Amino acid sequence: MAKNGFAPNVTTYNTLISIVCEHLQEKKAFKIFQEMEEANCKPDIQTYNPLLKMCCKQKKMKILSYLLDDMVKKDCNPDLGTYTLLVHGLCKAGKVDLACQFFEEMVEKKLIPKYETYILFLDEPWDIVDIITNIAAIFIDTQLNLSTWLHLTTPRLPFQNCSFSSNSETYSTSMPSICP
Repeated sequence: MAKNGFAPNVTTYNTLISIVCEHLQEKKAFKIFQEMEEANCKPDIQTYNPLLKMCCKQKKMKILSYLLDDMVKKDCNPDLGTYTLLVHGLCKAGKVDLACQFFEEMVEKKLIPKYETYILFLDEPWDIVDIITNIAAIFIDTQLNLSTWLHLTTPRLPFQNCSFSSNSETYSTSMPSICP
């Protein structure tokens, strides 16, 4: 692109990195990342997230650690999306202890995990009592309120957040099929 008079910007690099990471082309991804840095184009969270996700999928923990350190050095702090992909990716990679550490860090930073992230720990055959105890302690330590805790621990039905008008006839005909 630069040869043709077009200078790539952060969005261009992020798109290229995202595409090659999706196809697990590690060498190409880091080559583009290196070119980005050589062009004095500062990586952002959208640069790092696909690289982190790829590392989780490939179980490349040393590279994952390097990227996280690099983010800190470049003042690019993980956001809720980053923590979510790390927790999910590390659990899938069998690195539950590390996933728990990122979950704790996420909550300590007062980032509220999605329900799907919280239940991820409950859906697996790990020591549930320890995990729930640790999660509860994190919420208490970080002084997140009870409504947040209840929001995370209460399953949501697909229609629960919908608003619609109804009458007693609607309830009497639809509720038996929903709640036998």
